[in-house]
Amino acid sequence: MFKNDIFIQDAMKNIYGVENPENHNFSGTKDYPKISDDDYKILDAYIEQTQNIDLKILIGGLNLLAYGFKNDKSVIINYIKNNSQNIIKQIDKSIPDLLPEYNEVAIQYYNKLLNNEFSYDLIKNLDIPHPPKLSEKYYYGLKYLLLFWATNCYNDFEQWYFSTERKDLLLYFISTILDSHHIINATDNVFTTSKINWLRALNHLLTYPISNIFPFADKDKKVSDILNSPIENKEKVDLVLYYLFQNFGTLNEAYTENNKEQFFQIINLLKQVDINNYFSIEYVKSLNLWIYRYYIVYEILTNIDIDSKDIIYEYILDLIDKYQDKDILTANDILLANLYGHIILNLNDTFVKNVEQKFLRIKRDLFKPYFYNRKHEEWNRYIAKAIYYTIILYDINYPNKEKCNQLISDFLEIKKGLRHYLDNDINQFIKDMEEQINKIQFS
Repeated sequence: MFKNDIFIQDAMKNIYGVENPENHNFSGTKDYPKISDDDYKILDAYIEQTQNIDLKILIGGLNLLAYGFKNDKSVIINYIKNNSQNIIKQIDKSIPDLLPEYNEVAIQYYNKLLNNEFSYDLIKNLDIPHPPKLSEKYYYGLKYLLLFWATNCYNDFEQWYFSTERKDLLLYFISTILDSHHIINATDNVFTTSKINWLRALNHLLTYPISNIFPFADKDKKVSDILNSPIENKEKVDLVLYYLFQNFGTLNEAYTENNKEQFFQIINLLKQVDINNYFSIEYVKSLNLWIYRYYIVYEILTNIDIDSKDIIYEYILDLIDKYQDKDILTANDILLANLYGHIILNLNDTFVKNVEQKFLRIKRDLFKPYFYNRKHEEWNRYIAKAIYYTIILYDINYPNKEKCNQLISDFLEIKKGLRHYLDNDINQFIKDMEEQINKIQFS
């Protein structure tokens, strides 16, 4: 009975006058006892009558909250409020070291949250459906003490949080708040301006509708409300950008004609926050961009005046180049050529010349005799690259129909009608470019 609950023996002896929990007439079973209203009344009476409760006894008593239903917790909370400073003095000395009980993977996860500055990355790491389980044991009394203390005596709690050397207790508090049964506590307004980065980030994540996982956001809140909140501007950028990436930066949710209006409304929010002060190359690198989010950053750069624009453009080009450097390219990979071409138009001619040189080297190999037969896998990859560079140069030269027609002809001459694994897609790319040229001719 109560086998995982620390200090339960202390509580039984001092509050209920029995040496062993099994000697008390709890209902339920040995493994799953039930605490009655009368038992909770005894707990309240002890707390009211005892001025200086040993913290071990209080934690032992709080274990009982996990085994019944106690709606009115005012006696417990008032005692914690009145003895908050005393809790600071006792807690580090009273609680045994819990670290040996913790799962190593969970320690790494919670430790990352513990030490992270407020950032896009911190929000992303918090917004997960099932955080790793820290321990197989449930220290219910400690769990309730930390929750009641943090939500009712926050200034004292924060003082302890930043002064304690008990990392095991800090990790346990994080895991407690992120538990699905207790995460609602993080919506408390007291955490809105917390100096604890992960706790403040979690509060924002649960307050505003930017998460696709947590359902607790105020139904009346909109993403635009972030701008009128007391949140720091840098953090507003992180939050709005997180929403943008979550809702428009994936294959299923990439911005399209259907949601483009909403997409640019969010872009406009970033403009109002004065994103230029924060959107540096270092910041962009911290976002760990991938394929569909390249487009979002491109739209930010083309719609907002940002000092680091050119260097960020170059960084995205470099990411796309690295993304293309693989043996098998897909149609989606090749379509990045459109973005590549649009970015180059914002930069100097050197980048155009680089593409032309890369294309020229590929064409030289593709024109070698029997290249298709001798190095078929390499031919496949080079043809995919050839259509990729053709699209880039087409976008750069459009609407020069003579140059665009020449690019299509050059590619078809290179391919020589030979079979390729992307034939259906390549044929569609060629058709789209030719139709676009025809619109020029008849416009």
